Amino acid sequence: MTQTAHIVDEYNLVRPKIVLHETEALTIEARLAATLVERWGMVAGTDGGEDSQGRAKLKLQSPTEVVARACETAELLMAEIRRRKWFVEVPPWDEIQKQAKELREKDHVAEDLRRVERATNRAKNRHTDPT
Repeated sequence: MTQTAHIVDEYNLVRPKIVLHETEALTIEARLAATLVERWGMVAGTDGGEDSQGRAKLKLQSPTEVVARACETAELLMAEIRRRKWFVEVPPWDEIQKQAKELREKDHVAEDLRRVERATNRAKNRHTDPT
């Protein structure tokens, strides 16, 4: 999955913020698969032989082995997710900003219309009020 980084205005640039925008999003199936791999995939033990009673022993994997297993698991999981097409493409940042601006403008127009309607109703009520 690819990401783009953007600086966004927060509180009139008093606190500029960096936002990472992912250009792909995982579907519910992919997120569930990732959760299951997270829970099941990192058993950090290898065969450690037997104890004096003949019971199996586990030996903890080294940090190097754990990291290698994690990376191989992640790579395999993402390859399978892509094969199954369990991701959704997200519009580019510029398109999202454009759509957000259009929505804000529509909201402003709708709010202006509601204000005019309320003012008109108040004016009508004043003229029809017998008191």
